[in-house]
Amino acid sequence: MPRMVIISPVLSEKANNLMLDKDNRPTGVYVFKVAKDATKMEIKNEIERLYNVKVESVNTMIVPGKKRLLRGRIGRTSAWKKAIVKLAKGTIPIFEEVLEQQPKEEKPKKEEKVKEKVEKRPEKAKKEEKKAKK
Repeated sequence: MPRMVIISPVLSEKANNLMLDKDNRPTGVYVFKVAKDATKMEIKNEIERLYNVKVESVNTMIVPGKKRLLRGRIGRTSAWKKAIVKLAKGTIPIFEEVLEQQPKEEKPKKEEKVKEKVEKRPEKAKKEEKKAKK
């Protein structure tokens, strides 16, 4: 029985930024948590076999465990191995929902923030409005 090399996908903010470019299009870069003793070739073969895609490159790193306090005692979380996989073409289907749900939020302009404050607290907002105009 073959062993499982890929443990789980990593869905962090940084991993999501790697998956999408500025225009919200997929880049073909995905991050996975993998077995600590897995090699790059094993990871590449496993991704290609599981998702029917062509892998261009695999970068790996060991994420060190962090110190944590539990009931007044210092402990450590486990270290784990992260693989950043770049595909030659295509996308991995498990990430399609994540890619569709990632609308780029535009930050409200300073003038809009000031208008909202004017409606809430007119005295204080007048001073901030003068500052925003400068």
